[in-house]
Amino acid sequence: MPEPDGETPFAYYPLTHFDFMLRGSGITLGWLVESIIDEAKLERVLQSLVAKWPLLGGRLQCVTTEQGMYYRIRVPLSGSKPEGGRYIPFALTSRDSEVPIENIVRIPLPSVSDSLPLSLFRDPSAPLDPRAWEEGGVPLMHWHLSFFRHNSGSGQFTCIGVTFPHVVFDGMGIASVVHALEAESLGRPWSVSPTHLVPGDNENPFQAILDELENPKRRLDHDELGEVEYHNISIVGPWFVLSYIMWHIWQSIWHGTQSRIVLVPAAVYEKLVDDARQAAALHGLGDVRLSTGDVLAAWLLKANTNPNRRISLSNQMSLRALLDLKNYPHNCFIPMPLPIFAVAELQHIELHALAHTIACSKSAVTTEHAIITNNRLKSLRSAKGSKSRHVWSIDARADETLTMTNMSLGRLVDIDWTAVGGRKTVFRYKYLMTAASIPFSNMVTIAGRLNDGTVALEVVLNRKRMKALEDAVARESLQL
Repeated sequence: MPEPDGETPFAYYPLTHFDFMLRGSGITLGWLVESIIDEAKLERVLQSLVAKWPLLGGRLQCVTTEQGMYYRIRVPLSGSKPEGGRYIPFALTSRDSEVPIENIVRIPLPSVSDSLPLSLFRDPSAPLDPRAWEEGGVPLMHWHLSFFRHNSGSGQFTCIGVTFPHVVFDGMGIASVVHALEAESLGRPWSVSPTHLVPGDNENPFQAILDELENPKRRLDHDELGEVEYHNISIVGPWFVLSYIMWHIWQSIWHGTQSRIVLVPAAVYEKLVDDARQAAALHGLGDVRLSTGDVLAAWLLKANTNPNRRISLSNQMSLRALLDLKNYPHNCFIPMPLPIFAVAELQHIELHALAHTIACSKSAVTTEHAIITNNRLKSLRSAKGSKSRHVWSIDARADETLTMTNMSLGRLVDIDWTAVGGRKTVFRYKYLMTAASIPFSNMVTIAGRLNDGTVALEVVLNRKRMKALEDAVARESLQL
């Protein structure tokens, strides 16, 4: 609704149930960049970015209505001066490191390295609990710079970090923000067109599509949704949540959860992909083309070591291409409809056959899966006791889940920071934050390709599984 006369005019942009699913979590992305970033230049570019994309300078709000709870972004419109001019659209902090970068990580990066300390990318003033955003008054984006000015043998470096609420952006969404920042700094046209906002309530294009898909005049009988089996989105209760949390804590304490960067040489994954494609064609499985992501997902899944477990692969897929939402920056993904795998059987499934199963699940995703997800989220949001129940992108029937995200299309590994004083990007890091600070395990992100073609994996696994993965990379390298 419009603001009363004499008050700052605001636009209100509603988020969807898909955003609601990510409540209580935040993300920090970080880049290790050669040279010292010019903080003043970066600040000017950020100001210009927010001026052209006002939503980035808004505040998250949690609203409760008769229909349930939902999130929206409260955005001050151009020319307004909220909070008497004290309103800040983003946070930017910095500090100097007292030690050279070599004291923390080897440059160039070795084939396996630990993730850098989160403190290099996030200032203590940034939210430590994602609920801080939901309570309002906190900028959506907290940028932080850590300077390594000691001119050692490797030179000078800067760690650039941005912390944001997952309830507002998913991986591809924040990628569009960072690429807009990159383009703005270089004086180039943006690849994204921000939504034009008007005073008062605005429309969310994703929600508009979901509403149209559920329109009885347009779609099949609502009861036919039951014909689509989709177990990869689950409504879970407090006992499941507690068991899930305890399992991850147990992994961390007893099995030594590790967060590492694993670099897979171009020659290794190219051979894996070529061999898998040839084998698929030889066995009559050439109906879908196996992508690099399909083969790597299958290869990583086969690296699991406990034969007595049943595991599901929660492989996230963006809905933007399916729903024609190219520029949509908010949460717009679901897990592929994959079956549960017995780990003992995985060892006997050929790589090409497993990759084919994954590829087919990707091509099998339809708007029905989006509607099923939306309906489960919608029913939970309006139900009593919803605070103790959650919709998670896992198959609750499995003993455990390997969560995988392929961010290659986001092209976040190699951002051009030259216009603000940087040079080559060494690597990009990602950190997940939850309200309970749970040390999650079984997470793999295909970060993308480095300049030399190497595929970078961000991996959070227990000690035994991490070693199995590292051994698998070494074994494939020796076979070249």
